[in-house]
Amino acid sequence: MDPSDTIYVIDASLSMGKGYADFRPNKLAAVVSLISKVAMRKIQVKKDRVGIVVFYGLAFPVLPPTENAEAVMRSLSLIMKTGEGSALGDAIIEAAKLLRGSHRRKEIIVLTDGDLNMGAPLELAILFAVNTGSNLCIITIGQREKIKISTQLAILTKSKLIEWRHVENVREALASLFECSGVQP
Repeated sequence: MDPSDTIYVIDASLSMGKGYADFRPNKLAAVVSLISKVAMRKIQVKKDRVGIVVFYGLAFPVLPPTENAEAVMRSLSLIMKTGEGSALGDAIIEAAKLLRGSHRRKEIIVLTDGDLNMGAPLELAILFAVNTGSNLCIITIGQREKIKISTQLAILTKSKLIEWRHVENVREALASLFECSGVQP
């Protein structure tokens, strides 16, 4: 497969600073560690470029797509729980904007504990990303019945706009990340 540009969208809201199952010391730290492993494989094996968007009540483009493994690792190492709220839609829009002008396969991979209470409506953000040529994979973490956007994600998956994976432990999260990222463990 040809190289791709992938933006990892990372939920840095206060709820990600809490532990869950074997996500230790908390969901955010575990997610950052998992992304580090997968991103390095993408850069080193597939020659992909990787970028990062972080969100809570606001969304921040942190790193445009790059093959610079050092910049990716440095950026990931500085991510910490940031604040209240969850503007997932805004984060997806920022990720799609970072992919503008790319002539590679465009991927947006989201990791969140599944809340949305601020910013752009999820459906509109996803529609924008898809209409700009991006493929979306959303990975939710936690008890499925507590994922507030699960009904929306199920509808969007059924309509083939996104790929949605729900995980409840680190092993499932890592497997989903590798699958969404198109690299072998």
